Amino acid sequence: MKRRFCSLFLILCLAASGTACGLFSRDLGLKHLKEKYPGYSFEFKGSADDVASYTVEGFDDSVVVRAVGDGVFYDNFLYVRYKDQILDSQVGIMTEICSRLGVDDFNIATYGYEGWMRDGVLTSNPDTSGQNARDYNTEDLSFEEFMASADSNNEFIGVIYLEDVDAIDRDEVAAIISDVIEESGCVYSLVRIDFTDNLDEFEYTFDKRWVVYDYQLMLQGQTDENGQLIDFTWEEK
Repeated sequence: MKRRFCSLFLILCLAASGTACGLFSRDLGLKHLKEKYPGYSFEFKGSADDVASYTVEGFDDSVVVRAVGDGVFYDNFLYVRYKDQILDSQVGIMTEICSRLGVDDFNIATYGYEGWMRDGVLTSNPDTSGQNARDYNTEDLSFEEFMASADSNNEFIGVIYLEDVDAIDRDEVAAIISDVIEESGCVYSLVRIDFTDNLDEFEYTFDKRWVVYDYQLMLQGQTDENGQLIDFTWEEK
């Protein structure tokens, strides 16, 4: 019975050319990458469940391909290719937001990109090796197109240290954040900025990723196709 079950599973795998099983048995992920990015050289690295990883010549980080349905694949190569530019863009946006708020220090973290601004000095650690494929773009895009596409699923996440969170004008702060993002030309599926006046908690987020911390106030929303902040809420502890 066990041998019959294994044979049946193998047959189903070979037949399912567009599923995760087909991705790994016939390497449709590699075919997807070569067709979408013909100017780059990819090699299969490994797989697990419905995700496969590949090396790409000229880059240190792995490229991830995810099978989501019958013949449908998404990848994170544009995150790998543009990782330094993404970090620079987010640092620029957050720096401008903080400038208009009259503060200096912040953290940012999204999809493996981490940056910490302290006294005007930036420390960063961009690493996409462990990132899942969240890019739903079906075509190769320039950096500007990638950042302006809702299908890129870009996120803008950060922590800002203030002397007194309770003293901020929420409407004014939301307007500043919205204006700066719109001016950047970027579109985000998630905007989350936490505000804290607890210096110990703020420093604890230094060099951390997705850490749970004692923020006093959180703004969360997204942007429309023009980069304007929409559907946002404020949450306080």
